[in-house]
Amino acid sequence: MAWSADQVAALQAMGLTPFVLPGAIAAAPDALMLALQRAARGRDAQALVADLEGLRRDPRRKRELWPQLRALRRTS
Repeated sequence: MAWSADQVAALQAMGLTPFVLPGAIAAAPDALMLALQRAARGRDAQALVADLEGLRRDPRRKRELWPQLRALRRTS
């Protein structure tokens, strides 16, 4: 099962660890990469992200990614 960020936060606040099926882990990076591709308006955003899991966990890296995505969207 894939948990939303709100669900994970609520479970962790209660001291619980969310159960994740192995298939859901493999699908999650694909969904993130698809979202980044949409944010880049179809341009190659894969060069901006070397480590999807690190991006998922690190808010600082997410904030740093947005200016790069905007610059990528401006290029023709």
